[in-house]
Amino acid sequence: YILEACTGGGCTNSTAVSNATLEALPEGVSDPVISNLEARSLVITWQQPSQPNGVITEYVLTLVSNGTVLLRGLQLSLTLSDLTPFTSYSFQLMVCNSIGCSPSSIVETQTPETNPQGLDAPRLRNLTSTSVAIDWSFPAAPNGNITSFVLRRGTENEEEPPTVIFEGIALSYNDL
Repeated sequence: YILEACTGGGCTNSTAVSNATLEALPEGVSDPVISNLEARSLVITWQQPSQPNGVITEYVLTLVSNGTVLLRGLQLSLTLSDLTPFTSYSFQLMVCNSIGCSPSSIVETQTPETNPQGLDAPRLRNLTSTSVAIDWSFPAAPNGNITSFVLRRGTENEEEPPTVIFEGIALSYNDL
């Protein structure tokens, strides 16, 4: 600031002085953006707030469902891996300065489906000399909604491919 005083004979300026306003909580915190969403990984990015109201000291990214802090630092992105397919995740970003922290909205996403894992072989039980009861269980890790089971009869050693004898969502079949 410079002050000027004037009379009919002229003006005089003071020496310049400067001042910084006090810090306040950050404002204009944008929601994190989720990209490169895959069954087991994703990337989260965010921007500096539109009004930092001071020096940003850290960003804190939290997994909302269990309160786990995924990141505490000044970087503007994070890659997460080892996620579970077909699972919902919620994230919240806190932007902090020396006064305190301001939150983003909670951002939710769901990882996509992928192929099932942990599928046990079907269980067989003879009903008669010419019929077999067959049952099975859901995979240990369905990694999505199971839309069908396909049961084939045959062996891998045969020249012809195994024959499809059942296709559906049931967990058993009687091969008569």
